[in-house]
Amino acid sequence: MEFGYVYLLRCNKKIEEYIFEDNEVSEVKYVNFEELEKMVEERVEGLLIHKEEYKKLFEFIRQNY
Repeated sequence: MEFGYVYLLRCNKKIEEYIFEDNEVSEVKYVNFEELEKMVEERVEGLLIHKEEYKKLFEFIRQNY
């Protein structure tokens, strides 16, 4: 069973400062909103695509940031 999540975080922390235990996280990287939107549109390999959730997410970001 797999779980795939995208978390949005607004901070000034360096990516190296995040610590994950037990190899539960396969990748962490910073992307801006436009880059994530493009990744979803292009169905980038490894990114679980949930169209309705991303649609709501992008609408929220546009309205609030």
